[in-house]
Amino acid sequence: MDHLPLSARQRAAYNQAGLLAHERFAARAGHHAESRTLPVDDLKDLARAGLLNLAAGEDIGGGGSGIMGQDPLLYLLVLDQIARHAGLATSHSLQVHSHALHFVDQCATQAQRRRLLAPIIAAEGLTTTLSSEPGRTARGPRHTTLAHRHGQGFVISGTKNFATLAAACSHLLVLVDGAPDSDVAGQRLALLVPVDAPGVRIEDTGWNPYGMRAGVSPLVHFDRHEVPEDALIGPPGAHADGNWSVKADLGFAAQYVGAAHGILESTVRAARRRGVAASPAVELRLGEAWSRLAAARWHYYGAAKLWETRDEGAAGPASQSAKVQAVKAAEQVLETATRIAGPSAFDADSELTLRSNDLRYLMMREQPDALSVSLGKALIDSAAEPVAAPVAGIAAVSYTHLRAHETSLHL
Repeated sequence: MDHLPLSARQRAAYNQAGLLAHERFAARAGHHAESRTLPVDDLKDLARAGLLNLAAGEDIGGGGSGIMGQDPLLYLLVLDQIARHAGLATSHSLQVHSHALHFVDQCATQAQRRRLLAPIIAAEGLTTTLSSEPGRTARGPRHTTLAHRHGQGFVISGTKNFATLAAACSHLLVLVDGAPDSDVAGQRLALLVPVDAPGVRIEDTGWNPYGMRAGVSPLVHFDRHEVPEDALIGPPGAHADGNWSVKADLGFAAQYVGAAHGILESTVRAARRRGVAASPAVELRLGEAWSRLAAARWHYYGAAKLWETRDEGAAGPASQSAKVQAVKAAEQVLETATRIAGPSAFDADSELTLRSNDLRYLMMREQPDALSVSLGKALIDSAAEPVAAPVAGIAAVSYTHLRAHETSLHL
């Protein structure tokens, strides 16, 4: 990957993350999956290396990255490398922490950043966003976790699921709806809640999926938990109005590309062991998979550059398109591995089985067909003239409407 046009700082983070993942995280991955435990030791190593809080501003101890930061690509490279060399459990834990951290960094007031966020960073605390709820897919987008007015703050009650990393967090970014009888009725609020506060309870439900077994996601219950007004991050509706689901897309794209890259490398090693590496059919499949994977990587690099230029109207659809291409590339790599690596490579406890299952499971949250339909509709509906203008037309239409297709499943 030495040909990639990275800055010195990006190259250093890329190499450092890859080395940590290869030499430390990969050796622990099997244990974490088997015991269904969060890779907290990996996150501590990332903190010591200065890679845990890249998505927060440098003025409060972060790295100045994140999708709205000075260098959006920086933290994506770290996610990519960790997923490539150690699989998805650690990269995804870092991703959910980074996304919550970045939302608070970007949407909080300066006083809130100093009072709430800076101490979390200084203490190497962890954060995650709680959005998904039991039954939400069938019920629709409204939340049943509600905020009622209480004095100068709120009281929240309800249950969140797929709360990845919650059991290891110091703070939770909780998305709730304003209660019908409140002055914020029907509005989505983002509240920063200490995990050890009264009225907050984490329930171990026996997390036991076939993939992402180390991405432990408990239930989190709120029983009349009192939240001060100052814990409200951004104005009501900030998360949806700011398209923060879209702003998470490149984090997923980078992970899918990195994880697929690691699986493809394992497939090549398996092909060599089997003595089939010189087969033209094997070479063809590997070459096609690598070409698509490389294209997906360049796609998310380009989308990150659009965020850096602050062209949000183009960056949003580019990020969604990059995620679609990352999913398609990962699916092709998984199919290639199945056809080439051979049954012995897929023993139940093998590295290839673990990583493949993790990738398939995490990608269950995606709806690439719905995103592609919306991108296609935007292209058809665009009134712009051919050649240069259609890109602007796609951005104007799709960034406004594609949020409806973002999934609520938060792993």
